[in-house]
Amino acid sequence: MNKREHNSIIDNVYKQATISTEIAEQCFYVLINKDESIYIGCGVRLAELIAANYTNINVQTKGKVENGWCHSVCEITDNETNYTLSEEYWIECGERDKKICMQSSNSIAFRNAVNRAIPKVLIEEILNKIIAFAVNGKNKRNRVNELLNAFAKFGGTEKQVLQLLKIKKKTDIGDSDMKKLIGFKNALQSGEMEWKTLFKTPKKKSFNHLF
Repeated sequence: MNKREHNSIIDNVYKQATISTEIAEQCFYVLINKDESIYIGCGVRLAELIAANYTNINVQTKGKVENGWCHSVCEITDNETNYTLSEEYWIECGERDKKICMQSSNSIAFRNAVNRAIPKVLIEEILNKIIAFAVNGKNKRNRVNELLNAFAKFGGTEKQVLQLLKIKKKTDIGDSDMKKLIGFKNALQSGEMEWKTLFKTPKKKSFNHLF
């Protein structure tokens, strides 16, 4: 059997990602694009699992701090095709700890490189299955409260979160809303999005998948 038999890769990654709801939730993130659409992406944790199961690729990530910015470069070589690609990422440190900032920069450069190196159809199928598990993996009432508490740490109120989702009360939060909340939380925690950017997004927006 081909080591890169896609069904086998999908099954293995899914099993590893769904060992717990916590791991599954770490596998994706959600951003808001300039055109007001929603961007759902493969997270760092999922990129790690996919790279480990894809076989026969070499990954090298390097980073350094330059003039208050963390600069990372991830290089991936496919040993079966001899194809090599690299992905750069920059994060402005500001008042953040430089070590933590460097870790985030390296992780995002790695994630972005994996998204380019691995077939999108494979990532998309795995991602959709894991998101479905994550959304339904916990008691919804408890998870909603946990997410609202997470947003509060970034300065977001329950009222603001509900306005963002265009609903009146938290008991109205459905599966689609849970997907957005989990993904937004991950993007906020990674530093790829700020709360003010999230909340100031215009109300009218479309919902498009990354792929």
